[in-house]
Amino acid sequence: MRQLGGSYLRMQFYPVSLSKAANEVVEQITFTIRSGAVAPGERLPQIDELSEMMQVSKPVIGEALKILSDAGIVETKRGLGGGIVVVRDEIPMRLMNRSPFWQRFDLPELLAARRPIETQIALLATERATRQDFEDMRLQISLLAKYRGASPAKRIHYDHLFHYSMGRAARSALLSHYQHEILEQLYARAKEYFDHYENVDTVIALHQETFEALESRSSKQTLNAIDRHLRSLEDAIAKLE
Repeated sequence: MRQLGGSYLRMQFYPVSLSKAANEVVEQITFTIRSGAVAPGERLPQIDELSEMMQVSKPVIGEALKILSDAGIVETKRGLGGGIVVVRDEIPMRLMNRSPFWQRFDLPELLAARRPIETQIALLATERATRQDFEDMRLQISLLAKYRGASPAKRIHYDHLFHYSMGRAARSALLSHYQHEILEQLYARAKEYFDHYENVDTVIALHQETFEALESRSSKQTLNAIDRHLRSLEDAIAKLE
């Protein structure tokens, strides 16, 4: 009979907490917002629709919306034309890193997982991006340059928006979801680096190089650019450990 190592087997399981269902709802809604599916000023589905789509009770949806409302992410408007309106797409740090699934992976493992995901997203974006997608990427680069001197959390928000725009261009909901999860986890785990050591000019240059590679429609150019992009953070984190 095939024998699995105990450490490998333990990796397959993680704590399940039914009491934290609202956190899962928060995670799905924040991903929906950060991925660009719903922009600030636009409305989320109604509570009964969210309940049906996520297969959880309305009170659980209500609890999640209260968390998001308290954080200034959404607000509920009454009356004609009302509903659950997205106020902003900058997600506070306290709403990240809430899932027990991701908490069991260390920083090197997250960086290793990020590489194939972002690489495939870049290759798909090279093939599938529209002119509007490229305009969106260009906008995100300019916004990062504009907010280069902002607080670290705000700056990282605009850094991530370029990656999310690339994820949208790839037209892969699954890859975009994992991209979102890993980006959040990386910031949560390496916050000291991002807050104090990261060179914003280097990040902007890497975004610009990646953008130009995507726009060229050359898979080879894209692979070279995304490798340099990913390796920049991998090398920086390795030096700090």
